[in-house]
Amino acid sequence: GGADIGALTMKAKKITVASLIVTALVALYVFEPWEPRHHGKTLKEWLAFKPKSPSDAETRISALMAMHDRAVPILARRLEWEPSEFLVSVSHKYQNKFLIAGLYQRGVTDPRSQAAHDLGQLGDLATNAIPQLIGLTNKHDLNSSWHCRGAAAAALALIRRDSLTPLFEPLNRTNDIDRFYQQAMLVGALGTNARPAIPLLLNALTNTRPVVQAHALIALGMIRSEPGQCVPAILPFMTLTNSLSSRQKAAFALSAFVEKSEAAEKALSEAKGDPDSYVRRVSADALNRIQRK
Repeated sequence: GGADIGALTMKAKKITVASLIVTALVALYVFEPWEPRHHGKTLKEWLAFKPKSPSDAETRISALMAMHDRAVPILARRLEWEPSEFLVSVSHKYQNKFLIAGLYQRGVTDPRSQAAHDLGQLGDLATNAIPQLIGLTNKHDLNSSWHCRGAAAAALALIRRDSLTPLFEPLNRTNDIDRFYQQAMLVGALGTNARPAIPLLLNALTNTRPVVQAHALIALGMIRSEPGQCVPAILPFMTLTNSLSSRQKAAFALSAFVEKSEAAEKALSEAKGDPDSYVRRVSADALNRIQRK
């Protein structure tokens, strides 16, 4: 009777209300109205975005600058990330001989280096993260922690506007391989700010030690400045008579100059026939960037 109809009506109302709540929650999850946006992407999307070119990297940092009030606290928390005891053990015991350890060794799964790099690029806007960056300079938990420490040191120098000259000086010590390659990666993390270090890195290319040459090439690509000086020095490492490692690092370095150097473009065009898949992919990606412009 009437009681049954009333019960059904009440049940229908509850179902309708529940459906509206679910719909609202889904909308909140999908559209994230509380998330700041820049050029159509949320902060989360910009933080996860992997640049494929120097111009991509500049666009990403510009977005983080526009949303720095929310981005800096998130990046600062990433600096405080801690690996599990298991991963610490695996990292030190197996280094890059084990898949998971290898990912940590290359900084793929450890978020701290990228966070430090991003904060350094934000400059004065990231001053609130200085305590966390200082803390990171003392971390030795993983076998790859040297990369985190270097990224943090570079970020601190940029944020505090310290003199960068002391960071360049160790590049003269090419006889100390471990010190050199770690410092080369630190200097590379400074990006275009490390332009004064280019002569030291070019000199390192004349060193006969493959590790020194390789990290000098990587750093030059990371700094991506002075193509007139850098490209002619990098080109010889692209020939097939060089080791695979040298060709890979040289292709990476040249890819940073392809938009400003015809010589780099020509070398990468020829490298599309290289027997190594990484060299071919890096070359093709760089050339595709030019074609899209």
